[in-house]
Amino acid sequence: TAAEYTDLIVTATITDDTGITNATLHYRRGGESGFGNLFMTADGDQYSVTVPGSLVSSRGLEYYLSVTDGSNTVTHPAVDPILSPHAVRVQVDNLVRAGTLTGGSEQTAYRMFSVPLELDNASVEAVLGDDLGDYDETRWRFFRYQQTAYQEHPNAGQFSPGRAFWLIVGQSIENIDAGSGTTVTTADAFEVTLQPGWNDVGLPFDFQLSAQGLSVDTAAVNGPYAYQGQWLLPTQVTYLNPWHGYSFHNITESNVTLRIYPGGSVPVTGTERERGDQPSAAEARGMTDRWAIRLLVRCGEARDENNYFGCDPSASPRRDPLDLSEPHPVGSYVSLYAVHPDWREGTGELAADFRPPGRGAEVWDLRVSSNRPGSVVRLIWELDDRIPSELKIRLRDPETGAELDLRAEDHYQFVYRQERNLQLVVGPAKTVHSEASTVPRTCRLYQNHPNPFNPTTTIGFDLAADGRVDLAVYNVLGERVRTLCSEWRPAGFHQVEMNARDLAAGIYFCRLQAGSFSETRKMVLLR
Repeated sequence: TAAEYTDLIVTATITDDTGITNATLHYRRGGESGFGNLFMTADGDQYSVTVPGSLVSSRGLEYYLSVTDGSNTVTHPAVDPILSPHAVRVQVDNLVRAGTLTGGSEQTAYRMFSVPLELDNASVEAVLGDDLGDYDETRWRFFRYQQTAYQEHPNAGQFSPGRAFWLIVGQSIENIDAGSGTTVTTADAFEVTLQPGWNDVGLPFDFQLSAQGLSVDTAAVNGPYAYQGQWLLPTQVTYLNPWHGYSFHNITESNVTLRIYPGGSVPVTGTERERGDQPSAAEARGMTDRWAIRLLVRCGEARDENNYFGCDPSASPRRDPLDLSEPHPVGSYVSLYAVHPDWREGTGELAADFRPPGRGAEVWDLRVSSNRPGSVVRLIWELDDRIPSELKIRLRDPETGAELDLRAEDHYQFVYRQERNLQLVVGPAKTVHSEASTVPRTCRLYQNHPNPFNPTTTIGFDLAADGRVDLAVYNVLGERVRTLCSEWRPAGFHQVEMNARDLAAGIYFCRLQAGSFSETRKMVLLR
C-alpha cells in the first residue's frame, strides 16, 4: 500500500550472469491503457526507481518490470504483464466527489450513488452526514434496493466497494467528501455476487470503465441499467462511472458472480470474442427481418421512454438475450412494459420484447403502471422505417374499447386510475383484426374502473376460448352478493357494468371463473 500523492520507491534484486543492459519499470494509473517508462538505477544487483507522487492517486497504480541483458528480455510478472501487471493499493486521505448534487423532489432528482473506495469509516453518517446534515426525510433520503424492495436508512446498510444506493436531496449541494480509505486492487477482476432478482452495483474503481469490462457466467442476467431521471437500458449504457450505480437483474434462481475487469474489457481466451463483436443473425442477413417499435410514456415529470417491441431473426418465442427486464420503479414513476403471466415469476415483465419474424400477427400484452393516480398518462411512439409497409400496427385499450392505427395516430392519453392493460398488435391486416378484436391469447380479469367507485363501475375480462363464464361479486365474508354474468360467452374481450346502489360501502371481491381459469380482483365501494 502506498500513500496518496507521495513518491513511491520501487526496488528489485536482479541478477544475470552475462550482465544487465537495462532495467525498466513500466507504470500506469488504474484505468489507463498505455504504460509510461522509468529507467531503474543499479547499485550492485539492487535496482531502484522513484515513481512521482503525482501518479499515486485514488485510481491506484499498476506496473511491471522488464530486464534486458543485450540479447534477451524478461518481464516480471513473466506472463501477460500488460494484461496482468502488479497493482499497488493507495491510501487516500479524503476522497471527494466533485460537482453538484442537484436537489428536487421529482423522479428526475433521484440518483444512484456509490463510493469507489474501501472506506475507513463506511457509515452513512460519516460519508454523507457531514455534508448533508443529520438524516432528515424532508432534506435528504437514502435507500438501498434489495431484490424486490427498498430499504431506507438506517436499514440500508453501509458503504462498501461495489455496492450502490439511492439518494435524493431537497437542496442542491456542491461536492461530497467521503473520507479516508484504500483503493481496491486492480490486479484482478472485482467480483460482486448477484442474488436472484435486482441488484444495485457501484463501480469499485475511481476511473471510468467500458461496459465491455463486465462478465457473468450466464446470459440470464440483464444489465447494466443506468438511471438518469429515467432508466437507460443495457444497450444504451456504454461506460460505467465512479460514484454512480447500475442495476442488474438476475433472472435465475441462484446466485451469479459479476466480474468487473479494471482493464475495460474481458480477457479473451481461445476463440472467445468480446461482447458486442459477434454480429446478430439479423445483421448477417442485412437486418431485413429486424425492426422495432419504441413506446414512450409520460406522466407529469415522470418518464419511461425506453421500451422496444419488435422482431429479430435471432429472437425466440420465449425469453432470450434480446428481451430486457423492466427495471424497478423509482420515486414518483410511470412504467410501461410487456407482460408474460405464464412465465416464471420475476421474468415476465419486459422493457424490450423481441419475437422471431414470420409467425403471422404478433400480440404484445402491455401494462402501464404508476403511483400518480389522477394524472394524465400520455403515450407516444416511434416506428422503425424497416417495418414492412404491408404490416398493420394497432394499439388496443380493452378498458375503453379504443383501437388506434399507429401509422395514422401519433399519441394516446388517458387519466390514470389503476394499472392499465393495453395490447400492441402487428401483422397482416386480416390477422391483426382477428387478434386485436376477438382472440386474446390468455384469459384475464381486469381491474374494475373506476376503483374506488360509487355507485357504478365497469369490469372487463378476456376469454381465450368460447365457454361458460361465471362473474360474481362477494363480500368480505365470502358471500355472493351479485351475479354479473353466468352464461356462455364467445372468445374475446367483454365488459360488464355493475350498479352497487343497494350495497353497503366497503370492500368487495370480483371473481371470474372460465373453465379451469379463475382470477379475483378487490373492489372498494365508497359512499
